Amino acid sequence: SEFIIVLKSFPQIRREKTNYFATIVVKSEIPTDFVASAQGEKLGHVFEDVVDGRFNGSVGTDIIQHFVTVIVQNEFQQEVWMRTHRTVIIEHAPTTILEAQDAVSLKMGNILSVVSVQQTHGKCMKLPKSILFEYECIITYNTQETTGSLDLFVGKLGPGSRMNLTLEYLDLLSRPDCLWGTGWLFTKFFQQFDVVVVYTKPGRKAKMNSVQRMTNAMSSGVVTVVQRTGVHELYVPSNYTCAFGSKASSLYNLLEHLAENPGMRRKCLIEANEIIDNKKLSVPAIIAKYEKVLRSVDL
Repeated sequence: SEFIIVLKSFPQIRREKTNYFATIVVKSEIPTDFVASAQGEKLGHVFEDVVDGRFNGSVGTDIIQHFVTVIVQNEFQQEVWMRTHRTVIIEHAPTTILEAQDAVSLKMGNILSVVSVQQTHGKCMKLPKSILFEYECIITYNTQETTGSLDLFVGKLGPGSRMNLTLEYLDLLSRPDCLWGTGWLFTKFFQQFDVVVVYTKPGRKAKMNSVQRMTNAMSSGVVTVVQRTGVHELYVPSNYTCAFGSKASSLYNLLEHLAENPGMRRKCLIEANEIIDNKKLSVPAIIAKYEKVLRSVDL
């Protein structure tokens, strides 16, 4: 059902039924004894999406069988895996299923509303208070029942908010088994702000990671400020108007400039769309990458 939703949201995706003799496994290895069994022969060509790299580095790449083609998220990750396996780069598509929209506010005179959403181990830069923008850093904590974002959805999208969604509806859409529900909620959440700040993840995930959080924010149609370090350097050009570096002062100065200049915010929106298009990071482009790889498999 989720795939049907995606097709309706992106009419440019071809609707055709094609059979591929291949299996894609996500973040889990196939047992050797199963591969050797009669059922294993039905797998066809096996692809393994290692996501953000739990098999990488110190854990060892030999944990995945040598015949598996490894799907990686970027060139940094590919450098690790290509020593032992065939690899292909297919980034994770944005979970935003709506066409990009203009930011909530591009007018002069408003205090800029800025947000960054980090997972459990993420950190935000500490910024001095500004009379030009309000900066909110939110840390989410995952549970088995929800994706860890229910509380922030309730606060910005729940009863009494502009969206006024019911608690039951929010709870249903934020559950892990509702694949596109959380993406839709994050789109609506981002659209309650003027600017979304996307940091590079800390540690080895700075490079062994996808750019999906960045593309989610950009595809929501909200001005997206990106820390251009780690994996983001591969996708964000050095002249991106809404890029900042490793120092808090670079982010602070950028946000103040954005608050004073709606034309600059408009420019960031245009450039973000260009990044999505030029780097082939949209949902149709990612599906096309999968199609190209699967078509190369012998039937």
